[in-house]
Amino acid sequence: MTTAENTATLLAPEPAHRLDRRAVSIWRFNNLLFALLLMLFVVAAAWLMIRVSDWDWLAISGGGVLILSLLLISWFQPEFAWRYWRFEVRDDEIDLKHGWLTATRTLVPISRVQHIDTRRGPVERHFGAATLVIHTAAGTVAIPALPEAQAASIATRITALANIHDDL
Repeated sequence: MTTAENTATLLAPEPAHRLDRRAVSIWRFNNLLFALLLMLFVVAAAWLMIRVSDWDWLAISGGGVLILSLLLISWFQPEFAWRYWRFEVRDDEIDLKHGWLTATRTLVPISRVQHIDTRRGPVERHFGAATLVIHTAAGTVAIPALPEAQAASIATRITALANIHDDL
């Protein structure tokens, strides 16, 4: 066996669950909002360049290309991200895999989970979604854009598996 085959056999099977399709809409909305803010800076820089130099063509064409690029990336990136996002909660670990350009796989042992948060920003609330944030001593991992009921169900399951007690 090669080293790659040995490594592959040591890893758990690929996570089976996809994020809800509304993740694409949430990410797209957030990306477009960020792109809009960047576009304001591009327009301001182009306007300034036109006012102080003779490079009108460069300001207009460069700004146009940049704005078009921002819009295209903002629109298509969430689709790619969604296609490659997978998760699974097993009895002994939480398995997360995401990334289409750089694939990242995170295995979190259930025994290391300290507590769980459910985060819902204004955009997620609008779409009826929540992000499940799982805290360990080593840091945090998140499962984004889950339907609210699914986020609550997964949080309850992880809490039971990790034997976390609510001491309120």
